[in-house]
Amino acid sequence: FLFFLYLTLIIGFYFSEDSLGGAFDDYKGLFYVSEKFRSDFLSTLLNYNQLGHRQSPIFYIFRSLISEIEIIQRLFFLHLYLLIPVFFYLCLKIKYKEINNNNLKLLASVLLLFPTFRSYSIWPDPHLLGILFLTISIYYYLVFKYKSKTLKNALISSFFLATSAYVSPNF
Repeated sequence: FLFFLYLTLIIGFYFSEDSLGGAFDDYKGLFYVSEKFRSDFLSTLLNYNQLGHRQSPIFYIFRSLISEIEIIQRLFFLHLYLLIPVFFYLCLKIKYKEINNNNLKLLASVLLLFPTFRSYSIWPDPHLLGILFLTISIYYYLVFKYKSKTLKNALISSFFLATSAYVSPNF
């Protein structure tokens, strides 16, 4: 079932799916930000406020470093964002030990059907990168709370929470 959902995501990528109706426009409208970072990193960073963009520059910096080939960038983020259901499953597994792992996997894989996840995986956006970091933060919080109350887990959780909030300020 999980492989089938992955295939639907790949098919959606091939056919440029935009089930939100605005992810493609957001992606194309803000593509220039990554290109500015690629062509003149320091000047773009120092003058980022003048671009009139309210999001953090982290996503666009990261995107500009991946590849100059747009399809490779998009495929990279599509597969990076697949870590969201993985970490969601790991969180469920820690929190709900008494529930069958197959049921938890099924629940986590349902994320692949959500229009926001699909659209922003196919047309990369900082929101999903923020959600990824938030999910990783929650995972390490649960590890800290239920498995190992070490300073390391608390610091990792705090780091990813802060990174999530910086990448996408709504978190």
